[in-house]
Amino acid sequence: MSNWDEDEENSFKVLSYNVRVFNNYAHLNEGYTSSKKMISWVMDDDSPIKCFQEFYNQDNSEIFNVTGKLKHSGWKHSHFKIRHQDSRNGQFGQAIFSRYPIVKSGEIKDEDGKFLNSIWSDIIVNEDTLRVYCIHLESMAIDEENVTDAERIQKTYLDTGYRLKSGFIHRSIQVNYLIKSIIDSPYPVIVSGDINEVPYSYAYFRLRQRLNNSFEAKGKGFGFSYNGKLFFLRIDNQFHSDEISIKKFATHRKMKESDHFPISSVYSLEN
Repeated sequence: MSNWDEDEENSFKVLSYNVRVFNNYAHLNEGYTSSKKMISWVMDDDSPIKCFQEFYNQDNSEIFNVTGKLKHSGWKHSHFKIRHQDSRNGQFGQAIFSRYPIVKSGEIKDEDGKFLNSIWSDIIVNEDTLRVYCIHLESMAIDEENVTDAERIQKTYLDTGYRLKSGFIHRSIQVNYLIKSIIDSPYPVIVSGDINEVPYSYAYFRLRQRLNNSFEAKGKGFGFSYNGKLFFLRIDNQFHSDEISIKKFATHRKMKESDHFPISSVYSLEN
């Protein structure tokens, strides 16, 4: 899946992918067929920097030891924020993997120490340092059937409205802390992930005020990134500082195993 020249103008590639815990629940796929296909795609993707939302790893599993597989294949540097752990010692969370050295990592919290769904790593690329954020803002938490079926809309509109409002509030808080971290960053930044908001929403607008959007610069078509009944949503994004140039952007719509399509960008650092 190589579509870039690593030597061209000191370029580098960043992947963002909400992998839906690699479909590790049996009801999501028979014989873990789609899990294996998704993990194989992740391994074959040539991006030196990979950001995952809803990442899942199980060290003692032949299929789901994704961290071990990535590290063995060259992505030796990583930052994994574990959100939950299951009875099989499987770990859920957000992760950044890099072929380049990671010199520092952290996460965004509020004053009370509550995690706000964003992690970051400072990565040395071609003798320059940049900060890469992997974000997964608050879920919309709505049943797609409740907004696509006319009869169910009538029965559930109050609950759906409450869930939408609650999500908007949580995402606005999360993105405000994220923006503060971006302002305080000593390095140029790339923000990569699932923001669970459409363009021109509050969260998107706040990020777009401060940063450039990679799809807007180099994307094609509508860039819909959600793979579900609400297929018309572009909620997976990459944003970048002015010091970073965007060369290419792609939405990998042939990879349909998750409820999100992977997205990737090729960048270079301005000297």
